Amino acid sequence: MVLAIFGRGVQQVRPRGSWEPTEDFETQIHNGTVPAHSAVRLPIDQENPLCLVGGGELNILAGVELCRRFQPHVVVAAFGNRSKYLRDVPNSPSESEVMSDRFLREIRAGGIHEPEVVVWPRDRMADAPSNSRQEIINILELALEKRLFQVGIVTVTVHVPRTALFVSKVREENPHLRGVEVRLFGSETALVQANPIIWAPRVAAIYQSPAFPRTAAFEQRGIELVLKGEYRTTG
Repeated sequence: MVLAIFGRGVQQVRPRGSWEPTEDFETQIHNGTVPAHSAVRLPIDQENPLCLVGGGELNILAGVELCRRFQPHVVVAAFGNRSKYLRDVPNSPSESEVMSDRFLREIRAGGIHEPEVVVWPRDRMADAPSNSRQEIINILELALEKRLFQVGIVTVTVHVPRTALFVSKVREENPHLRGVEVRLFGSETALVQANPIIWAPRVAAIYQSPAFPRTAAFEQRGIELVLKGEYRTTG
């Protein structure tokens, strides 16, 4: 099995500071007509219309619990080209480098069997866009390369419906990838199933926040654009 920690988002905790996955909430910036990641972490304000569900860290922690449960052979995180907001920062890492490093630290601290972690390095630039659809193609191609025909994709719950649509579209458009079975996991569900006492309050805070319906509306708009064939990426 290949387990894919899905959903981009890393930030510097302060200008010229260390890079970390996004927190449960993320204040984004305007990029034309749509929100986009800020390279530097901004203060969280739930009333700000650009405050959305982030979840990079949540996806990693859920991936750790799924590793404990399923013992995948291979794990990838943010498996694609660096997004534009990172390319605009000199000497910045790839999302994959940052998220994979955090994942490995969590795995080792928890004494969990360590799978092979395949990292997408900052200097690897495939001739393809940096977006969710392409990331799914990258993941399924890797699974075939490794002769592993089961893939699990874990992402924040609000992103699961659009991810499912991308998986369906990718398999429809790429017949050679249809032999790979794909299973989706919501990060919040995976964590609460692992330990409800620890995780239920944190998940409830996400679901009850103003950022959650705001993010769901953006996701729904993304689904509509995919179905119309008008989806574009900011990456």
